[in-house]
Order: sequence, then C-alpha cells, then structure tokens
Amino acid sequence: MKVNSHFHQSRGLLMVSEFALRSRTTYAAAAWDWAPLEKDLPRKMRFSDLDGILVLPGGRALVLEGKHADVLKPPRVPAGQWRGLRDLASTGFVTVFVLGGRSAEEIFWLRVLEKDKDSGWMRTTTTDVRRRVREWVQANDASSPSG
Repeated sequence: MKVNSHFHQSRGLLMVSEFALRSRTTYAAAAWDWAPLEKDLPRKMRFSDLDGILVLPGGRALVLEGKHADVLKPPRVPAGQWRGLRDLASTGFVTVFVLGGRSAEEIFWLRVLEKDKDSGWMRTTTTDVRRRVREWVQANDASSPSG
C-alpha cells in the first residue's frame, strides 16, 4: 500500500496515514456496493456511508457528513439519511457534524446534532470547523487533560 506523505499528530506522536482519501478515483474504485445486501430489507431501505468517523477510547464518536453546497444555500440531506444521522446522535454517544461546502478545504455550513440538540444550519469556515473538532476531542476524550 502506498504510504501517504500527509502526517497526523496523535497523542504527541507523528504517524503516517496509510489510507487517506486523497484520490476520488481510488476511493470510488474501493467503495463497496451494498445493493446485494439490501435485497431483503423492508420499506426500500438502503445502506448509507459515513464520510468521516472518529471513535475515541470509551466509545464516544464524532461523525462527519459532507454535502455539496454553495455559499448562499445550506446543503440538502436526503430524508432517510437525515433520520439515520439524527438517530445516531440521539444515542448520546455520537455527535454529528453535517458540513456543507465544496470540499473539506471550503466549508460554508455546519449543523451539529447531539442527543437532545440540533443547532440548525450555521454559517462557518473550515478554520472554525477545525477548532470545533479540536474542542470536541478535548471535551470527550477521557485521556485528554480536559476530558
């Protein structure tokens, strides 16, 4: 496997990411088609994917769901996917950031789903989302000094 040159800092150690989604072509080729497992599901149910998930020791998780959007209008999330994301957040173990923009480099919209909270769509920037992710990790990571 080709090792990506992008480094991540984790708990004071620099680690090389062996699988980073840098190529849409490679990602698309590696994506599984779940249709064969959906044949017996009721009510036209389908499997969905998560764009990003970070699970901390202790089981708390942050889910990132990215949707294409422009600066003036927040993204549309299909109803079934919306229910799934909202239900994940309702467990109390999962926080969901629904992000709208052109890419992770150009994020314009954020909606945060937690157990009994829905922030509604908020204007944001990639820098702000990075800050919010750091704050979420600090608040939820049992091994972090403030968690």
